[in-house]
Amino acid sequence: MFKHFPAEFVYQFFALIFSVILVHGAYVTVVRPNAEAVLAEQRALVAERPETELESSLYVILKDYEQEACFVLMLWALAILGYKWATVARERGLLEQELLPLTEGIKILPEDARRYTSPL
Repeated sequence: MFKHFPAEFVYQFFALIFSVILVHGAYVTVVRPNAEAVLAEQRALVAERPETELESSLYVILKDYEQEACFVLMLWALAILGYKWATVARERGLLEQELLPLTEGIKILPEDARRYTSPL
């Protein structure tokens, strides 16, 4: 028997896959090559002049796997928050709908109940 997965689970699963692909692609194409270039440049500079003080590079700071995992989880969490926000906005719209067109203080008698419930 085939069980249907909840829509939220499917959304979260594909959001995780998308964030892994997006962040890992950015790391493979941009962050790690630039970090290696900066480190090679710094090694050459230190070999030439050992007393040189090196500057920090954002690419070198972000090049490790822990930082990559943090970015993956951040994007995944933002996607989940976006889904929850859309759900809340949709439910808030339902709460703002006027279900019974009554003014305040009107009493609904049992014989009028069927007439008011038919549109619902």
